[in-house]
Amino acid sequence: MAYHDIKTLQDVSVLCDLFPDEVIRIEIAELGLPNLEADFEDFESSGMSGHTVQIDTGRLQVIEPTLKLVGNLDQLYQAFLMPANWTINGVVKNAHTGEKTAYKMTHNGRLAKITPEARSGKSLHHHEYAFRGVMSYAISSNGQQLYAWSVKGGMKVAGIDVDAENRAILG
Repeated sequence: MAYHDIKTLQDVSVLCDLFPDEVIRIEIAELGLPNLEADFEDFESSGMSGHTVQIDTGRLQVIEPTLKLVGNLDQLYQAFLMPANWTINGVVKNAHTGEKTAYKMTHNGRLAKITPEARSGKSLHHHEYAFRGVMSYAISSNGQQLYAWSVKGGMKVAGIDVDAENRAILG
């Protein structure tokens, strides 16, 4: 990664439809975006020595966003295992140029993990939250959709519907 490609996320806010009047802000220490990873199987046919072919299984790995807050937000315990829509907004700043771009992640899922991380000494107390059972997920930058997936709508990468042909065949 070149120096000019280093970007940091700033001014993050989290909204949840379970708490329409609550904005989680400033206390965010870390936002963990899920890996976007396709599943492949290794295949070695007879007569192929030393080489394997990777075959796309058509499956994606589990989408699991995480959020680490400084301290604890008692309201989030009320959201545990409740299906909800979550929206995370922030500003991505290029460390070299200072250019700022808008960032947005939305997902529908359940808050399924609350991990307290009490540290000794004078370091900060954190709680890490993980979202599971994600039914839809989307990420965009400056209004341009980078990735979107939903149970009903399939997957879009850079605005291109990669499942359109399969859905047309299935009717």
